[in-house]
Amino acid sequence: MADSSSISGGMFTSSTMRIGGLASGMDIDGMVNKMMTAQSVPLDKMKQKLQYLEWQRDDYRSMNTLLNDLKTTNFNMKLQGTFLNKTATSSDDSKVTAVAGTTAGNATYKVDITNVATSAHNMSNGVIVKLDANFDSTKSLKDQKGNLTDSSTIPDSGTIDFTINTYDNNGNQISKTFSFDSSTSLDGILSSISNSELGVSAFYDSVSQKVSITRTATGDMNKGTALDGHSEIEFSGAFLTDTLNLNQTSEQDGIDAEFVLNGLSTSSHTNSVTLGNVTFNLKNTGSATISVSNNTDATFDNIKSFVDKYNDTIQKINDKIDETKNRDYPPLTDAQKEQMKDSEITAWTDKAKSGTLSNDSLLSGVLNQMRTDLYSSVSSVTDSDYNQLATIGITTSSDYLEHGKLVLDETKLKQAIAENPDAVMQLFTNKGTEDDYASQGLAQRLDKSINDAFKQIQQKAGSVGSTNATFLMGKSFDDLNDQISAMTDRLTDIENRYYKQFTAMEQAIQNANQQSMSLTNLLGQ
Repeated sequence: MADSSSISGGMFTSSTMRIGGLASGMDIDGMVNKMMTAQSVPLDKMKQKLQYLEWQRDDYRSMNTLLNDLKTTNFNMKLQGTFLNKTATSSDDSKVTAVAGTTAGNATYKVDITNVATSAHNMSNGVIVKLDANFDSTKSLKDQKGNLTDSSTIPDSGTIDFTINTYDNNGNQISKTFSFDSSTSLDGILSSISNSELGVSAFYDSVSQKVSITRTATGDMNKGTALDGHSEIEFSGAFLTDTLNLNQTSEQDGIDAEFVLNGLSTSSHTNSVTLGNVTFNLKNTGSATISVSNNTDATFDNIKSFVDKYNDTIQKINDKIDETKNRDYPPLTDAQKEQMKDSEITAWTDKAKSGTLSNDSLLSGVLNQMRTDLYSSVSSVTDSDYNQLATIGITTSSDYLEHGKLVLDETKLKQAIAENPDAVMQLFTNKGTEDDYASQGLAQRLDKSINDAFKQIQQKAGSVGSTNATFLMGKSFDDLNDQISAMTDRLTDIENRYYKQFTAMEQAIQNANQQSMSLTNLLGQ
């Protein structure tokens, strides 16, 4: 006798002690398996139903992924900036270029540039290294002071101290005091200066053997000139003035940009100036014109991208609705899979998965609502000549097999954008009022419909991470799993009963054989 776990023919978990067909010579395990195969048909059907429901759940969730992607694209269609694109063209890019914001007016600007903004900068008045000396700016100053023309500020021990002042855009002084150990390298000191809040860039040039220091910002921050005491980079400390040979009166002053815009004289610390929501980038002295106009192409591209995304979405949803359920290919049972190759299983399963959302009323309702959202006119558009998609060159396909695919007339759409960009914008972006559907823009309507559809599908099929109790199909999963568990227990009981019956038969045959042998032995005496 053996435990069921050692009997290869056992289909279900059982604690019954079994006897092989030693007495009868019969293949008991094989016979039980055949009988259990017939008994297991209802269980297989339950498992197949569960598998198909899981495929259906996953397909519903993939539809929500499609809708969510469409929602992202549609969000941009709710924004005015998607439609009020502007372009700024310069007559001479070497003099000035410009970028126009969405609210910039269409206009032509004449720009006469007197000065472009430059940064203040200074450098050592003479070399800081002795003739023919081998100075390494990456090594300790203390160890190399003999190579410097003036090493009096570099002690063998102690610190090197100095202060630098600069000025911000409003002319307010920025002051920073530095203190370094004399073993610090020149590059280390200059790097600390460059990384400070002073807004300067400092470095040593080994070819000229001089230190250069430059303001990172352009413009005249300390009104006046270095010669009259208005330097933008001020030095205090013998290390700067003696060892590095920096003199603030030698500074090349920063200059403000000065220009005339359509007769208005103005200036700026920087070469990037925003006026009237147009940013002018000054490059060189001279004159040029900037023309600001509607960017029809950019607006067209945004609308076309939306149309393409919408068409792609409804095509994929309709493909699932139109997909025929292949009833000749139910989900495979475990026993069937054992008899098939992996490639055969994959091919079969692909056919078995078909039609999970065939003629689905929920998805059909979603598509119908989206079509209504886009095809209905918008009453809040100020120009009624642009109050629906068809009036701006977007119609529906006449081919019923395309299920309401949008067809775009490029010429008509570009014309509408050029003639009345505000009306085209209103058609999509107007919020309207919550209780007045007709006043809501197309993107507003579509956004609400997508949200509603997403919630409906989620209520039915849940989302990744949802527990079965939180969505309708999940409850069906729980019910089926309970039925499968109960059926498995029942089949285990049936299998145990079969083995008990065969065990009793084996024992009876064995007893009969023993009695026969005993009788034979008695007769042979």
